[in-house]
Amino acid sequence: MDALSENACGAAVVGARLIDPGYRLPFPMPHETIRSVWERFHRMSMSRSMKGTLEALFGPGARLRSGHCLPSRLVELSKRVGTDHPLGNAQYVIEQHTTLPFHCYFHTTYQRDHVFASLLSERGPAAARATLGLAK
Repeated sequence: MDALSENACGAAVVGARLIDPGYRLPFPMPHETIRSVWERFHRMSMSRSMKGTLEALFGPGARLRSGHCLPSRLVELSKRVGTDHPLGNAQYVIEQHTTLPFHCYFHTTYQRDHVFASLLSERGPAAARATLGLAK
């Protein structure tokens, strides 16, 4: 069994995994993407792998798709960090910390609403990218 220790951020660490890091997730800067917040958390937590960081944020076996501009699992992240953290509201995260507002300038209100609903549902970013014409 690995010994429990603390890293420089004060987050409890067992091996390369963080334990209950939600309240230690950095607050986002204005207009910073959620991906950038995760990257800062990854560096601050001194996790050895992005997989370990994602498991700390989303739970064991966490996998994300399209993590850069329109990430998935924002509802799960919001639940884990709690309402006392700015990222504890998935709607706020989508509106303020993804690239969706940029894409809205080029699409109808209906398309924006569809993308928003997709990001809040299990359909996730694949449906959102298709609606925005970003699908590969």
